[in-house]
Amino acid sequence: MACHLIIRLGGHPRDEVTWLLREDQEARAQGQATLASLAGRARGCRVSVLVPGTEVVLIRAPVPAMSRQRLLKAVPYALEEQLAADVEGLHFAIGALQGSGSPMVAVVSRERMDEWLSALELAGIFPELLTPETLAVPQVPDTWSVLLSGGQALVRMGAQDGFAVETQNLASLLALAGEEAGEGQPARIEVYADAQGAQAAALLGELDIPISVHTSEEGVLPWLAAGAGERVHLNLLQGPYGREEKVGRYLRPWRPAAAMLAVWLVVVIALGVSETWRLGRERDTLAGQIEQVYRDAFPEVKRVVNPKVQMERGLADLKKDKGDLEDDFLTLVAGGARELARVDGVELKRMHYRNGRLDLDLTLNDMGVLDPLRQALQGAGNLNASIVSAASRDGVVQGKIRITGKKP
Repeated sequence: MACHLIIRLGGHPRDEVTWLLREDQEARAQGQATLASLAGRARGCRVSVLVPGTEVVLIRAPVPAMSRQRLLKAVPYALEEQLAADVEGLHFAIGALQGSGSPMVAVVSRERMDEWLSALELAGIFPELLTPETLAVPQVPDTWSVLLSGGQALVRMGAQDGFAVETQNLASLLALAGEEAGEGQPARIEVYADAQGAQAAALLGELDIPISVHTSEEGVLPWLAAGAGERVHLNLLQGPYGREEKVGRYLRPWRPAAAMLAVWLVVVIALGVSETWRLGRERDTLAGQIEQVYRDAFPEVKRVVNPKVQMERGLADLKKDKGDLEDDFLTLVAGGARELARVDGVELKRMHYRNGRLDLDLTLNDMGVLDPLRQALQGAGNLNASIVSAASRDGVVQGKIRITGKKP
């Protein structure tokens, strides 16, 4: 009888957690308990642990297709400018590679990973899977899935794509995500909610996408457990937290004894020569790999002298070229939407964000409305607004207004 224990961690792993036990793909028991009290249930079962979606960022890495080992080295450099924290304190987990497209990456702090795994190991629980709860939300083809519980929403937009957000911000972020998706917008949204979350589902009625709402008195864990029982495309237990690395840590205390046995069996001089040769080969191999990572990241470079220094300089140049992107996207959208809603006869056709600038393509009934709208946006909080273009065609006025944030 195959058993599968699914554990959902809360804000602190030493608090009580929710759990569900499945046997032969059927839910047999569920409840709330401490990790220590679940050790008996975990024995002999496959264990999957769902960590809070708010602690894990799912992001697509703008790097070319390459092996997983090279990806693990290149991804931190590629994502460094998009992350607020120092990459040295972050753990990067690569999702399942799909063709030649850019890979999905889960980013979480090493401190949180250590905290979760320490609590689990202290309780005698050793999971096979550690994944963000966002990726356990049930998924239906051509749909987005939203799970509502406890004032929080988990949104899953694909096999490895999603985010967590407070319920009150869900509708606006879904609307923005739909606009960014364009033709990739889902045919419908499936909502899974407990008794409390069912009330929040009503907030999604303003969206233009059809919505189906599923509720349960048993809570949301059975849905998450079913999702965790299917194929999960992204496991946080990789790299320094993978099984091979753990086995290596357990074997390290025995290495001195093995070395003494080797000294007893092999002539000291021959061992020294062999070790020197091996280390030289490894050094040459690593040097070649480092150079290849640099060439993959900067294919236009013809001459490589010191790939580490050249990589740092190249990344610094990219940051300088990209410019100052400190303007907050959501602040610009919120300020613009507030003023647009107050003006009659204005329709937003398209918006585009780049380098701290938000361009709004508008259709207006009257050319005279455009400048008052610009003045209203200019006076809204910390915004600057300017008219980029305005034209009248066939009785319809088309205009473009650019919004930026005011510098302190």
